[in-house]
Amino acid sequence: MTATAAATSAREALRGLVRHPLRSGLALLGLVVGVSSVVGSLALLVASHRFAIAAVAQRSRLDVVTVESPVDILRDGRLLSVPKPVSFTADDAERLRLEVAGVRDVMPYSEDSLKVQREGIAFDVRVYGVGAAAPAFLPMETGAGRFFTPEEAETATRVAVLTRALAEDLFTVPAAAVGREVRVSGQRFYVVGVVEVPKEPFSGDDRRGCYVPYRAKEERLQRSLHNSQLLVRAASLDLVPEVREGLVRRLSRLRPGVSAANFIVGTLEDEIRAANVEAGIRGLTLGGVAVLALLVAGGGILNTLLVGVKQRTREIGTRRALGATRGAIRTQFLLEALLLAIPGAALGVGAGTLLARSLGALFASGLFDPTLLRVVVGAPEALAGVLSAVVVAVGAGVVPAWRAASVEPAEALRYE
Repeated sequence: MTATAAATSAREALRGLVRHPLRSGLALLGLVVGVSSVVGSLALLVASHRFAIAAVAQRSRLDVVTVESPVDILRDGRLLSVPKPVSFTADDAERLRLEVAGVRDVMPYSEDSLKVQREGIAFDVRVYGVGAAAPAFLPMETGAGRFFTPEEAETATRVAVLTRALAEDLFTVPAAAVGREVRVSGQRFYVVGVVEVPKEPFSGDDRRGCYVPYRAKEERLQRSLHNSQLLVRAASLDLVPEVREGLVRRLSRLRPGVSAANFIVGTLEDEIRAANVEAGIRGLTLGGVAVLALLVAGGGILNTLLVGVKQRTREIGTRRALGATRGAIRTQFLLEALLLAIPGAALGVGAGTLLARSLGALFASGLFDPTLLRVVVGAPEALAGVLSAVVVAVGAGVVPAWRAASVEPAEALRYE
């Protein structure tokens, strides 16, 4: 096709759309809705998946394997009672550290809701029994003072590390808590540090908690028969599956008369996998809605162009009689579809961005910290919107273009 013929086809395509603004506008509106559905759905899916992964990662490090012996274990859809739940000791942690390949460190861990108070101010908070290496296992950063030492952990010294929120509640200024005393379940503990920990992922609340040596909690406060765990840190992220398998084999010999079936060995990979499955389900749901909207948009463009072919049959015949080829006629109607796709893509990406941000703000308003859910329309989402607009519009234009090109000049000139 020559440049002149191409220019003529483009001019005729634009004139065909402008001649019927209402019909063209409705087809364009359908395309905008379809593209905005694609862009908005993708942005919301990416944001929700990012939020779910961040919520999982806030619980512990990704290279940590958790071993616990609960009262009940859910297996094959049934809740089974554990006959001999195990309360772990520091000796258990040391044996596993030495005997399981790929292990960097092991830390006993327990938690209970206990009263922490200073003078007349008291709060029921989570009190965690941990080792001196807790900052390497759990997401936390030292804000003031220090964490307790291995010697303090070994000798069950009554020292405590408060979260910033709890220190602020008890002492107003978090740093002022260092060097002071608090009562944990009625016993005096010396505060040696304050740590910053992630907020609650779904509520956005500051976490109020108190960390004490594991032995001090088990021997001086409250022994956690059913809440103790072992946190096993792999030497590298790649070794996590190997460490998990090694733990399953070794746990069968940890206690006389206690089998590996009494334990649950889990990693964050399981929760991340579950988050990915949920993201896939949401993707299918939202993707189905977006595809349906695009099909409706394609149907609108198809109808618009088919009606245009029927109304312009005589015009098409005239062009054919004056020398226009079938290819030129096909190009004209494909260009009409493309001329709808370009503004449809631009307006659809803009509308999808507004839709995603509005819905993201609505969902985030249910969180105490709205910044935890960030919805961003980036280049991949915008590109998906543009491609969907072009594919749908041009795809819908194929049949009308083919039908227009098949019009015979002699018959068209007799058409009224």
